[in-house]
Amino acid sequence: MNVLIISPGLYPDIIGGMEILNYHLIKYLNKNHNISVLTNCSKNIDNVNTYRIKRIISTKLSYLFRLMYVLYKEKDRTDIIYISYTNNANWLHWILFPILKRIFLMKYLVLICSGRATKWKFPLLFGYFFKNVSYILCFSKVVKDNYTKILKKNVFQIKGSADSFITIDHREKEVVRKQYGVSIDSKIILFFSRFDPIKSPITIINSIDELGENFLIKNKLEFWFCGAGTKLNTLKQDIKSKKHIENYVKIWGLVTEKDKSAIYKMSDIFIQPSLSEATIPATLQEAMKNGIPSISSNIKQISEQLTDKENIILFQKKDHKDLSNKLKYLIRNPEKAKKIGKSGKKFFDNLATKTNVFADIEKYLEKAAKES
Repeated sequence: MNVLIISPGLYPDIIGGMEILNYHLIKYLNKNHNISVLTNCSKNIDNVNTYRIKRIISTKLSYLFRLMYVLYKEKDRTDIIYISYTNNANWLHWILFPILKRIFLMKYLVLICSGRATKWKFPLLFGYFFKNVSYILCFSKVVKDNYTKILKKNVFQIKGSADSFITIDHREKEVVRKQYGVSIDSKIILFFSRFDPIKSPITIINSIDELGENFLIKNKLEFWFCGAGTKLNTLKQDIKSKKHIENYVKIWGLVTEKDKSAIYKMSDIFIQPSLSEATIPATLQEAMKNGIPSISSNIKQISEQLTDKENIILFQKKDHKDLSNKLKYLIRNPEKAKKIGKSGKKFFDNLATKTNVFADIEKYLEKAAKES
């Protein structure tokens, strides 16, 4: 099967659930299929034919013409196009695919990588895009029901674990902390995602302020922020605006794969404060698979799959006071935290034995490629 994957962002250039998933999906599919990738990112994936379309010129039309050129070049050797769709998708890009299907019989499959559908600026164009798609996939029942209602078309929910891309450092925590010069007595609270308003790192910043310096000192708390994004400077300014918290915050920025597994090993609590997600985010899956007790906002895409106080702790999204209370609860109840960490790991261990998300996507790609 010859697959053309459209993924403007890719890990490790961009740290986000969609970018991480697509990066590992490409590596998975490339074992048994011929893969070409169209992306804006600079990193190579071994043995994968890569087209880079840089956004050098700000005009949308110039980008569109370069995109058209690649799609035309690939038309005779592509069985199926894989598109990861988000709510901020540019209509200029997506209108291309139904036209190519009509003229050159180029089929495409869509994986929805965002939360509930927002109001489309050009509903007829987006409707035309989805009308001509071979299969629409998503991760969450909430998203499935939402898009099924809007599109009046079958949407298929992918279930399972992306377990194959989760790396675990099997060394003892003390050994890893010694290597990185981190005190064994400190408690590390981890945020690992894009620095983006939808991921809401500001909720964590405000919760640190709410905890108060006495609590931070008494419990030897350190808050680590890992990731990348356009709002990094905004995050730094937000931290500086809370005068007493700077000493308790470390911004790692973009980290290597080796450092990532070590950071998970050193961490005591993981926080996912997102305002919206397509499903359980990749980094939350990684944290829970590593046995880290985790706290998440109570968005439906997470709360429909995980159970509050059993394998995760949920807080009211945007509510930094509620988050600080949940942090206090886990810090003051280490045995409960340990139990939640074990339960979260067990949840993903069990999920991984049932099905693999990449194999599920591959199945739909193969079905679409074979259909006339």
